[in-house]
Amino acid sequence: MRTLVAAHMDVERGNYRAAVESFNTLDRVFPKNLHCLVRKGALEIDQELLHQAHVTFKRARQTDDLNLAFMDRYANCLRKGNSRTNLNDLVQELFKISNTSAEAWLAAAYYNDVKGDFETALQFSERAIAERHRHAPAHLLRGELLLRMHRPQPALKAFWTACRLTRSLQAYTGIITSYCDLFAIGVNRYKEALATAKSVVKLYPQKAQSFVLFGSVLALSSEHREQARQALQKALSMEPRKLSTNFALADLLVEDGNLRGAIDRLQALGERHPREEVFTKLAYVYSMDKQYAEALKYFHQALRLNPGSTEALQGLDRLEKLMRGEDPDELSNSMEQMEPEEQEESIETSEYLSP
Repeated sequence: MRTLVAAHMDVERGNYRAAVESFNTLDRVFPKNLHCLVRKGALEIDQELLHQAHVTFKRARQTDDLNLAFMDRYANCLRKGNSRTNLNDLVQELFKISNTSAEAWLAAAYYNDVKGDFETALQFSERAIAERHRHAPAHLLRGELLLRMHRPQPALKAFWTACRLTRSLQAYTGIITSYCDLFAIGVNRYKEALATAKSVVKLYPQKAQSFVLFGSVLALSSEHREQARQALQKALSMEPRKLSTNFALADLLVEDGNLRGAIDRLQALGERHPREEVFTKLAYVYSMDKQYAEALKYFHQALRLNPGSTEALQGLDRLEKLMRGEDPDELSNSMEQMEPEEQEESIETSEYLSP
């Protein structure tokens, strides 16, 4: 019982690695305990241990194939792993159990997200919310989809709702990303973004993602680029494999006009971690550098890993227009940021960046 309490306390504190270890200890004593299995699987997803999470959730399904609790988390695991067939099978199984459960509708939303049908995914996430208004994962997916559909204002509201229901680093990531996207289109919420990022560092000082978010906000201001770089380097030292940190550092290099440096960083990352997201990001930077042949190569490399990658497909479409001499209106230029209009308060970052 003491180990179970410790596991839940570590989850609340954001100390997910320690929580996983506690659940592993419990699993050795109670190998078919559904409560422990589903929570262990959810934590493994957070640690990006997708294969382990898949195995854990399969064991949970074998323990009780009528259980719905946390099965939307399992669906999210399959989405992240691009296991479309397994995800489709899970959705059908969940609807056979209940067609009025938030978990089933959210799983269906994840499936449509994998297919690239964001409108249907959004409708299904809203149906999940209608079935259970206080289901934070449904609000999180709704926010994520709204961001992809370039609607940062309602996305921000969705993420704040999720955060108020269940405070999580994922919710704060969505909030700060929404603030940054609003800033990019001229809606200045810089002070709120900075205050939120500082709070996240205090809440989750042991998580690299906290410093990624802090650095991303600082990077909005040219005056604080060096401090942004320090925050991102701190995140990198904590989790060298974390993609969001490497991507944020590449973004800084692009903003500084150092496209070659960004390409070198992403190429090295792709050699260590040959993932679809890395190759897509690399292709976009090559496009900015007008090295279209290389960009084409890496978009195709990303699509070989995930033929349904919406971001890679959209990037490839834009690239083909550029190669034909067209200037597509939708061409992504997310690296270009506006300067904040108001910065009266002094930004003291040393207390957040100290070891």
